[in-house]
Amino acid sequence: MLLVFCHNVSFIASEIFLTCVEQVLNELKSYYSPYGVALELLSTEDSEKQTNNFYTLNADGETLPCSDLQPVPELNGQIRDNCHLILAVYVSGHARLWHYTGAMNSSRLLATITEERISNPSDAPVRTNAENVMNQILSCSCSYDGKRFVTGGVDCHLRVYDMKSRRRLRMCSSSFTKEKMDGHVMRICAVKYHPRGAVYEDYVHIFITGGWDDTIQIWDDRYLHSLWIYYGPHICGSDALEIESESNHILSSSWRRDKSILQVWKFNEELMIEFYNSAEHQGDELSIPTGREIINKQTGALYYCKPVAEIPQDAYDGPSKVSKLST
Repeated sequence: MLLVFCHNVSFIASEIFLTCVEQVLNELKSYYSPYGVALELLSTEDSEKQTNNFYTLNADGETLPCSDLQPVPELNGQIRDNCHLILAVYVSGHARLWHYTGAMNSSRLLATITEERISNPSDAPVRTNAENVMNQILSCSCSYDGKRFVTGGVDCHLRVYDMKSRRRLRMCSSSFTKEKMDGHVMRICAVKYHPRGAVYEDYVHIFITGGWDDTIQIWDDRYLHSLWIYYGPHICGSDALEIESESNHILSSSWRRDKSILQVWKFNEELMIEFYNSAEHQGDELSIPTGREIINKQTGALYYCKPVAEIPQDAYDGPSKVSKLST
C-alpha cells in the first residue's frame, strides 16, 4: 500500500506499506484534508512482512500549498517511463513530476514546469511588485494513454503538456467574446480526463473542467476552445467533478447554499460525434470551420443541458432521495 499526502502546505509525503496478504488490492482513493490534498494508492503487491518506509517529496524553496496531484497512468507497464510517477501542482505556479520510489532526492523530482499568469479582459489589476505574476495552479489531470497532462488555475487558461518531453503543446481557453461562451471566464478548480480514454480512442483526448463561473465544460485537448457546456455547478475544488465511465455520467458538487448541491449530468455523445464530424485535422490540432460550431442560436452560447438527476440536501434534514428531472 502506498500512501501519498500533502502535509501542512508545501510538501508531499509518501509512506509505503506492504500489508496485503489475504486480499489483492488495486484501488485509487483521493480525498482532502484541512491542510492540503491527500492521495492513497493501494497496490497489488503481497508481502508477509510489514514495512514502514517514510520519506518526503519536497521541492527546495517551495513554500506554498500543493493544490492537486494525480498518478500518471502506467498502462499495465506498456510505458516504462510512466512507472511510479505522480503529477503535483502548486499555487506557486509550478507543476512537478515526482518519481515517488526514487532512492535519492535528485532522482525523485524529474521535472518542474513554471506557469506565468496570463491577463484576461475580465481580470482586475493585480497588485504586485513582481515583474512576472505566477499562475496559481489549482487542478491537473493525466490522459489515460499516459501521453499528456493538463493544468488549470486562476488565469482561466488550460495548458496541455506532453508527458515525455514536458513541453507545452497548446493553450486552451475562452474566446472572451460576448457572442459565445467557449471557455472559462473565472478560475478553473477541477480538471478530469474522461476514463473511457483508457479503452476507446474517441475519448482519449476528452477532458472536463469546472470552476467559479458556474459551468462544467467539455474539451478536446487538440482544440483551442470548449466543445459544449453544462450550466449551474459552482465548482470550488478539484474533487468536485467526477466521471462515471460505465453510464457516461458526470457527477458534480457545488459550493452553494442550495438544495441541489450534488448533480448528475449525461455526457452528450451525440455532440462529441458532431464535433468530430465537423473538425478538420491540422497536424496534431483540430479546427472547426466558421459556421460549423456547436452553437445554440437562442442563447448565443455553446450547448446548454439540464442535469438528469439531482440529490437534494438540506442542513436540517436527513439524507434525501435522488430526484430525477425531466429532460
